[in-house]
Amino acid sequence: MALIATFGNIIAFLYNFLSFRSRAISAYSIFTCNLNFSDMLMGLYLYIIAFINLVYTGTYGLEDYSWRHSTLCTVAGIIATTSSESSALFVSLITLDRILAIRNPLSWRRLTKVGASLLSILSWVISLSLAVFPILPMDLSSFYDFYAQTSICIYLPLSVHRKSGWQYSVAVFVGFNFFLFLGILVGQFMILFEVIKSGRKVQSSGTLQRDIALAKSVCAVVVTDLFCWIPIGIIGMLTFSGIDVSPEVYAWIIVLVLPVNSALNPILYTLSAFLRERIRKTKKNCILPCQTNADSADPELTTTAIKED
Repeated sequence: MALIATFGNIIAFLYNFLSFRSRAISAYSIFTCNLNFSDMLMGLYLYIIAFINLVYTGTYGLEDYSWRHSTLCTVAGIIATTSSESSALFVSLITLDRILAIRNPLSWRRLTKVGASLLSILSWVISLSLAVFPILPMDLSSFYDFYAQTSICIYLPLSVHRKSGWQYSVAVFVGFNFFLFLGILVGQFMILFEVIKSGRKVQSSGTLQRDIALAKSVCAVVVTDLFCWIPIGIIGMLTFSGIDVSPEVYAWIIVLVLPVNSALNPILYTLSAFLRERIRKTKKNCILPCQTNADSADPELTTTAIKED
């Protein structure tokens, strides 16, 4: 998971960044690059946990307290929280951009480069603020050792045992993310409705077809994000009914379920975009040779071939 999330997003980020030179920079490109960097941070977090796991194998019981209260554990928790929240925000912004693109394919009422850049900066500020807030020097006992609650340095509300800072964890990982993905889900239904309506009106518009293809990619990403956050939200809500989960389930959710969208996003976004670009170039390069061969062909042979077909 760390390998795919890190190097997959690095490759995707470099591809999208370098492609700025060959095509016009759009809001979609800016959001996608930021999403790649955000998901790459989740891979970095997983590498930190994997490295510590190897270092303390066989002696972790003696090092548990020092590890959980170390600076590296706190940094890992901040990285994971920033990555998860910024990823959700950028998927929301991409959904908004696709709604505007589908509804106004030839209109100026779309996100500009400046607007997309400002929204990206705002998303990073919000995500980093949510991650850093629990460790600010405040006289609030409810945030005591927030990232030291678990050995994997991120505190999700997935246990009936309430530790310090659980209210903040519920507010961010259950409440805030619930409203984000509810908005994303509503946005996807709007995109689907607009695609169906536009498809009935126009069948051969290149701009429309490109926007529809991007909308399909966004829909796939949203589905993976929902599969990622729905289990966390459901388990978090079940804990209020007294239903507890084992520590093993908690660890599996953190290591496999939480980063699944970070690992799949570069495949769903960049790989699909790369394949669409190759297909477009192939069709474009084929037009002139095909026309030339057709013009220079023997009319009699061509007519015979048509009759045989």
